Amino acid sequence: MRDYNSKAGPRLVSELKPVGVVDDKGVLIGVRFQNFIGDDEHVMARSESVPNARIYQGVRDGFKPVMETVFSDGTPSPVACVSVPVLDKKFMTNLPAGHRKIGMQLRFVKGRSDSYGDNRTKRLEDGPERAIIVLPGCQELFTEVNKGMACIVLEEDPLGRSSAEPSELVRMKLA
Repeated sequence: MRDYNSKAGPRLVSELKPVGVVDDKGVLIGVRFQNFIGDDEHVMARSESVPNARIYQGVRDGFKPVMETVFSDGTPSPVACVSVPVLDKKFMTNLPAGHRKIGMQLRFVKGRSDSYGDNRTKRLEDGPERAIIVLPGCQELFTEVNKGMACIVLEEDPLGRSSAEPSELVRMKLA
């Protein structure tokens, strides 16, 4: 991992796509947000799927500059955040035998969150980096999440699967 000055603001990139890794049994072991046209360390991008959300990926010390950047955009308060442990960049480039990458998407799902249970996950040990999903002005959203009427999930992108039933998709409930 590069030694970025975490006190400086994150570099803004055009996209950070969630990519999951499943083991040979199809169990999700972790995720990393990847920027396919550049680096993905100490960076921030807007979410394509959750309105106004931003995703930061980097070391924990970089969180304060991220919040300063979010508020400098004129973001209304309150702001809610979801912290996601991410897989190491080296691990992503050298997957163990039998492991494979899957495209994922960030989703906000309305309805009873307990009925939208997530698949089994077998997470690896957390590394020094995190992904922080920043949700500005989403008080209503988090009220629904806290009451169990909605949830935020990372879910396998069904594109490219011939018959993807929702129950067959790999997912991780974040909040």
